Formats: sequence, C-alpha cells, structure tokens
Amino acid sequence: MQNLLKAVEASKASARDASRAAQTEARLRGEVSTLRSDRDTALGQCAESNRKVGLLGEEVRLLKARVTRLTQEKIKVERDSRAALSLARSMDSHAASDVDYYKRKVSMD
Repeated sequence: MQNLLKAVEASKASARDASRAAQTEARLRGEVSTLRSDRDTALGQCAESNRKVGLLGEEVRLLKARVTRLTQEKIKVERDSRAALSLARSMDSHAASDVDYYKRKVSMD
C-alpha cells in the first residue's frame, strides 16, 4: 500500500510538472509569436522609411539642380540688365552730344 501511495504521489507530481511545462511552453510560444509580429511590423516600417529616404534624396537632388539653374539664370539676367543700363547710358550721352551738335549747327546757320 505504501508503494502504491508513493507511486500515486509520484504520478501526481509528474503530472503537475508536465502541466507546468505545457503552460510555460504555450506562454513562450505566444511570446515568440508576438515578437515575430513586432519584428515583421518593424521591418515593414524600416522598408517604408528607406523608401521615403530614397524619394527625399531624389527630391533634394532635383531641388539642388533647380537652385543651380535658377542661380545661373539670375546671374545672366543681372549681366543683361547691366549691359542694358550701360547701353542706355551710352545712348543718352550720344543723344546729348548729337543734340549739342545740331544746336551748334542750327545756331551757326
């Protein structure tokens, strides 16, 4: 009878240990599943961020090219403006000297 009671107690303890092990395994499987899901979400966000970085890099490159082109156009416009002002001043001085010439010519006649 003692042997039977010991066997029952051992069987009970073994069943308890097996139950705890099954519960622990189930909890760990759930945690692994949650971690995999979190990892997949993080990888998706990383891929999206990398795509956005690529797009923003291309946008920066295009904007730099546009700024360079606009700067060159501005320099050209400023140079043309200075040339036009110089030409206008030259024309004014020639017109003034022509007027003086014709005034003298008229007054001599």
